[in-house]
Amino acid sequence: MILYHVSPERNTANIQAHGVDPTLSEGARQVSWWVAREKLTWAIAHVSARHDLSARHIDVHTANIKAFGQVSRFATRGVFTSKCVVRPDRVLPASAYLQGAE
Repeated sequence: MILYHVSPERNTANIQAHGVDPTLSEGARQVSWWVAREKLTWAIAHVSARHDLSARHIDVHTANIKAFGQVSRFATRGVFTSKCVVRPDRVLPASAYLQGAE
């Protein structure tokens, strides 16, 4: 299963260098947040509002669920969390997956 991580574009260089690290989360929980494709629009709007950014300053990254040590479903369908670092070689820009799916 392919999951998507939505983040302000200012985090992209760090994600490319170090992966998605849940210890860098700015939320109350030290987890990384991931969504299924059907929640992608919601996630972009959520991150945009939370960080007071326009959607054009949001980047979407993707990883196959096999790249995770453990993924937990959140209460909302299609939303997942992980306490594991997803290595940079396992995280890709979402465009490759989204172009083929539309």
